[in-house]
Amino acid sequence: LIIQNLAKYNQVICITHLSQIASKAKKHFKISKFENENRTFCEVNDLDDESKVNELAVLISGREVTDQSINYAKKMLGA
Repeated sequence: LIIQNLAKYNQVICITHLSQIASKAKKHFKISKFENENRTFCEVNDLDDESKVNELAVLISGREVTDQSINYAKKMLGA
C-alpha cells in the first residue's frame, strides 16, 4: 500500500524477488547479469504478458515452473 500511494505521484522502480510485490507492478522488466571476457554486463528486457506470467511463476516455484505456479501467477496478475 505504501508503494502504491507513492506511485500515484512519482515514478517507482522496485527490484524484488517477491512474487507478491512483483505482481502489483504495471510494467515488468527482467534484469539479467552475465560475464563475457572477464567483464560483467547487465541486460534489461521489457516483458510481454506471457513472459510476465512465466517470470512470476519462476519467482513462485523456483526454476521448475509448474502448471500450478503458472495458474497462481495468472491469478496474482488478475488475468
